[in-house]
Amino acid sequence: MVHQIDDLVPGYGVIIMSERKLNLTRRKFIAASSAAIAAPIVINMAGKVAEAKAEEKKAYYINDNCCLCLLRCKKSCPAGAISFDGEKMSIDQGKCIRCGTCMKVCEVSAVVDSSAPPQEIKPHDIIRRSCDVLILGGGTSGLIAAAIAADLSGKKVILLEKAKKAGGSGMFAGGVKLFSTKWHRDAGFPDQMDDYIRSAMNATNWQLNPQLVANSFRALPAFFDWFCTWGKPEELFTLNKNVSAATMAIQMTNKEGLRCTPLMKRLIEGCVSKGVEILTEYSATEFIMGDKGEITGVKAKDPGGITIINCKFCLVSTGNVINCGPLMKRCVPEYAQAIIRRSAHRLPTNHGDGVLMAEQAGIPIDYGSICVTYTGVNSTLAEAQVRWQENRAEALYINLHGRRWVNETFCGGDSFTWRLVKQPKDTFFAIMDSKILNMDPLPKARINTEGNKGGRSVESGVPSLNEKGKASQSSASGASGMFPGASGSGNSVPDPFGGMETKEKPNLKELQRIAALPGKNVVIGDTIEELADRMGVERNTFAATVKRYNELCAKGHDDDYFKPAEYMLPIEKGPFYAFSHFLGMDGAVGGLSINENMQVMGENGPVNNLYAAGDTTGSRFINRDGERSEIINDMTWAVASGYLAGETIGRRLKEA
Repeated sequence: MVHQIDDLVPGYGVIIMSERKLNLTRRKFIAASSAAIAAPIVINMAGKVAEAKAEEKKAYYINDNCCLCLLRCKKSCPAGAISFDGEKMSIDQGKCIRCGTCMKVCEVSAVVDSSAPPQEIKPHDIIRRSCDVLILGGGTSGLIAAAIAADLSGKKVILLEKAKKAGGSGMFAGGVKLFSTKWHRDAGFPDQMDDYIRSAMNATNWQLNPQLVANSFRALPAFFDWFCTWGKPEELFTLNKNVSAATMAIQMTNKEGLRCTPLMKRLIEGCVSKGVEILTEYSATEFIMGDKGEITGVKAKDPGGITIINCKFCLVSTGNVINCGPLMKRCVPEYAQAIIRRSAHRLPTNHGDGVLMAEQAGIPIDYGSICVTYTGVNSTLAEAQVRWQENRAEALYINLHGRRWVNETFCGGDSFTWRLVKQPKDTFFAIMDSKILNMDPLPKARINTEGNKGGRSVESGVPSLNEKGKASQSSASGASGMFPGASGSGNSVPDPFGGMETKEKPNLKELQRIAALPGKNVVIGDTIEELADRMGVERNTFAATVKRYNELCAKGHDDDYFKPAEYMLPIEKGPFYAFSHFLGMDGAVGGLSINENMQVMGENGPVNNLYAAGDTTGSRFINRDGERSEIINDMTWAVASGYLAGETIGRRLKEA
């Protein structure tokens, strides 16, 4: 018999429940258990919903820091939301999925999350600090110098970087040249160091300090052997035995557009691990001088005010001076009139701070060394979109006056570069009609047969090694260099875009989109007159130029510039296209003179505790009317000079 009421079982204290109440209790237990199990799931789901809503609020945009640097944001965007807006890269908010990938890959802090709370910056009174070594500039040379100085001495090293991130132009460099390293020795390559030094001195007409050349060349294998002790080089470098002079090349070069980025990030990690304090958004503005003309400290502007840092040694590695208007107008007036273009060689921080500070402190400036390294023709379209054949030899090249000015088949040669320097604003348009644009390109005719002269820097090249390991002396033009045909930028470029042109048919829809944007990167017109108006050139002059060119095409002989007949194709079938081009550059280098130990030279000899490295120095090349003959390329010099300066400072501290 089942009781209808709850009873206690005698001797056990067990409650006997009614069937109805038992079932009710079971249901309550199941419900409570389910709730207990579900609660974390619900909370987790709520959290994910909250995160999703937070992500939805994020609105990324690209600010004016964008320098069209290898299109990492565009290539990395999983939603295809990033494109060229006529001036810089831009994010389509309708396509953006708020993943933040673009922000992670941008090395110049150009991508901004507008939903992030504004950074609270508290103004402060002057802050005073001290250290043993103060590094001005967190690019390649600054990072290496900081790391080796801290490693050797164990002393306090502070590095000031003007940007929000360290790395500088090294993040976009094409590669580093290394020789006579332990890897080379272990692989059986002979030590050709003396040959390398002689080659460099020959290339620069023996006008440089041979001890500086020797010390900087020896610093390259010393850097790599030191880097091997902590930097896991096998992850970044490979020894290519098939390259002349047994060049060591960075594996990531030209893979996903990363180039030297992995090396730079490894150097930043090395600085941190060795105790270097890296202060970003700190801009050095003034040297503090001692009674004997030495540097006792530096005044710097930080986000909240002024910080004064006293130091025993100071290294200037503030990069190239391309954005310093006064220096450019004084030293490179022919380039000062050029239209300013975005480039990884024109970072927002490239204002020549170190040179200006030295000038203000009364330290002699070698104005004659300051020059621009021209890299030939370039285009914003190629930088920001795809490498179409918009500079083909079959096109007609027109300057901003509406006149033809060159034999188009020499585009990319050094004579072409110097002709372009003389054109208004260093700019021109390549004109094609619809027939030329849509036809398969003719074989390339733009071959540089003059060596690397003219606007390009002339590199010593270092002797190549033949199959038996014997050194063969390179020419002064660098044509037999470590990278055959290498220029000061480290790129082997027989044509303007490094031989990377595509044979794909142009995307007419995309051309029309770009033509509708500001910047005149692509101009389209149904008539020659309409094209002229949209280009901004005088229409009668332009029309007369096209008419003259078409007459020469019909004649089959170029009486004006002697262009080969097979490339003489008339401009006659609309719509007509104009592609804007400009004079490319690798920045403006030079300014501070140094001795063989990287000490800055003052009025009466070297400044005892002031050093300089990287692009801000001019003593590793000679400037002959704008032609730069140098011993090694910019990135390799940054490595060598940074290591040499840091090692010298570190040893002096250790011995003190």
